[in-house]
Amino acid sequence: INEVQGLYKKYDPEMVKEFIGAILLSLCKKGKNIFFKLDVNDEELSTYALDFINEIMSILPYTLKQNLSFITYINDYTQFSSFKLKCVSSNCPEIYQERGVFFDFKINLVTGLDLEEIRINKSTINFLYSLLENNEMRIEFLKYVTNAIDNISSLQNLNLKTLSDLIFLFCGTCGLFVEENIIPNDESVFEFFNIYEKYRLV
Repeated sequence: INEVQGLYKKYDPEMVKEFIGAILLSLCKKGKNIFFKLDVNDEELSTYALDFINEIMSILPYTLKQNLSFITYINDYTQFSSFKLKCVSSNCPEIYQERGVFFDFKINLVTGLDLEEIRINKSTINFLYSLLENNEMRIEFLKYVTNAIDNISSLQNLNLKTLSDLIFLFCGTCGLFVEENIIPNDESVFEFFNIYEKYRLV
């Protein structure tokens, strides 16, 4: 999408970040499927859920986006078991943690999420969340990653480490950030050049 509508602003930022993190884990690490409930009546749910999902998908590189299977309305959590992301109706029965990660945006409740993985990947998640608020950077970053994937075949299957590397390199070379915040010390400079050398074809 060319512009982000801002549906995510209706919800707690930390919960939206955890939602993004859960999607990354599902796509990059074969994590749990994700169920979510939105603060909207069932008559409008499917349309609203599609807009919300499209908004979140707008910050993902295309190789991840194309693997995100989703359903915008179910009233039984056992339906469509192969789909990664499912929006549940208000009358859907309780979802047990072993079935997946559950986000209830109505009451700010998250269950079944691997919080340690979220902590480990916090900087990546925070950066992707920031793209929802910065359309120019979002477009430039996605162009950058697409170019990297087109030039380096191994990036076709992005994992969290390579995604983190590309974000680090993008932030250090795009001029959108203050240099001291990206490479504040000698160790960071060394890391930056190691990553640059790895992806210098980009």
